[in-house]
Amino acid sequence: NNPLSVIEAECLGTPVLGARIGGIPELLEDGKTGMTFTSKDVNDLKDKIQQMWDATSDYQEIAEESIKRYNAEEYYKNIMKIYQG
Repeated sequence: NNPLSVIEAECLGTPVLGARIGGIPELLEDGKTGMTFTSKDVNDLKDKIQQMWDATSDYQEIAEESIKRYNAEEYYKNIMKIYQG
């Protein structure tokens, strides 16, 4: 599970609030590129929405780091390291 919407948002510098399910937690750096909440926990979701509303984010930094992280060339280099040992 690799939600493209999370990747797209991060590459545009948008912090993401996502449930702690599937591949979402692996894509978010809690407190930096977004936050995660416990799925089906309304109180946790409410708290995280408030925390994100109150937080300041460096949108430019989120975008720049995400573009580097999800770059096709970078992915290719990393996968080749795995295959080549």
